[in-house]
Amino acid sequence: MTSMEAQPESQHVSWSAWDWIVLAIGTGLFTGMIPPRVATFSTLLGIPLAMGLSNALGWAAYVPILVVLWVIGIPICGRSAQLLAKKDPREVTYDEFVTLPLVYFLVPEFSLRIIIAGFTLHRIFDILKPFGIRRLERVGGGLGIMMDDIAASLIAFVVMRLLFVYQIL
Repeated sequence: MTSMEAQPESQHVSWSAWDWIVLAIGTGLFTGMIPPRVATFSTLLGIPLAMGLSNALGWAAYVPILVVLWVIGIPICGRSAQLLAKKDPREVTYDEFVTLPLVYFLVPEFSLRIIIAGFTLHRIFDILKPFGIRRLERVGGGLGIMMDDIAASLIAFVVMRLLFVYQIL
């Protein structure tokens, strides 16, 4: 190629500081990028979040704050997906750790048994996506990323409540 021929333009994309902050939040402080990028690891961040919400603010503020975190998560997850150039990247785990606390809503204590039960239920319903949850992913963007995890958490919450009603937990 001679110097007169057109050079292909570089595809280098420069991210702003804000993009890096959004990506850090969207990936659970980059835990979603740790190989093999399994959301299970990042979901663990939801346990201290749940404990902090219940201890610091009490149950009356618990769900309203979760809803705010979920609404904020829509643009965070959407922008993180754009930055990673993927539709619903496994690396984006904000949806995992901010929906887990719903499972623990109204628990009498955060014993190891209750923490493990809630975490396991959340992961099972998030992975299997029963009852049409998988269809929620089709919404696309940040809303689709958030909706399937909210639905999985809601089902896990109901099962958790049933475990308490029937004194299994």
